[in-house]
Amino acid sequence: MSTLTWIAGAVVVAFALAQVVFAVATWVAREPSERFVLAFASTPRAHFTEQALRLVAGTAFILFAPEMRWPLIFQLFGWILIVTSALLLVLPWRWHRWFAQKVLPPVVRHLRLFSLVALGLGGFVLWAVF
Repeated sequence: MSTLTWIAGAVVVAFALAQVVFAVATWVAREPSERFVLAFASTPRAHFTEQALRLVAGTAFILFAPEMRWPLIFQLFGWILIVTSALLLVLPWRWHRWFAQKVLPPVVRHLRLFSLVALGLGGFVLWAVF
């Protein structure tokens, strides 16, 4: 396996672990978790940081997918991350902020339910890697 593949694999594992940590944090420290979610797209810096991280994760999924169970699913997931991030990068960040202000309040209201999705996603990715 090449060095680039190892790095991509480390990013994929970090993505999965971040999902698991976020899910646990919503049950242990609800208020900081809510603030974290509400910060999405709140400033240009938050917006561009989020998109950069999504682009890195998407690229990592595409590069590492052949080493995972169900490579086509994870390549598709990587491409979804890249395409949606690219769209958000070409649109004014204020549009992303407007959308987040509409969508995030119900998410925060049901954050623990959404955290179960994050936990499932993180666990599924880890299972697919190992």
